[in-house]
Amino acid sequence: MFKKYLTYDAIEFAGDEYFLQWRMFLDEDSDEFWKNFMESYPEKKSDIFRAIRIVDSCRINEFELTQT
Repeated sequence: MFKKYLTYDAIEFAGDEYFLQWRMFLDEDSDEFWKNFMESYPEKKSDIFRAIRIVDSCRINEFELTQT
């Protein structure tokens, strides 16, 4: 699955469903995936950190989201 993300930039990460799921509904599996991805491809870290800032700065509303 890593190969899918090798060409992504920050905007593409920020719009990716799995990436958004990781940022909004942190779970152990997705957290491990993204940590392993960044360890395997350190050149993508700056894009990922930029995407994190983008996603974290967006507010859908003032209520906490829960996964259903």
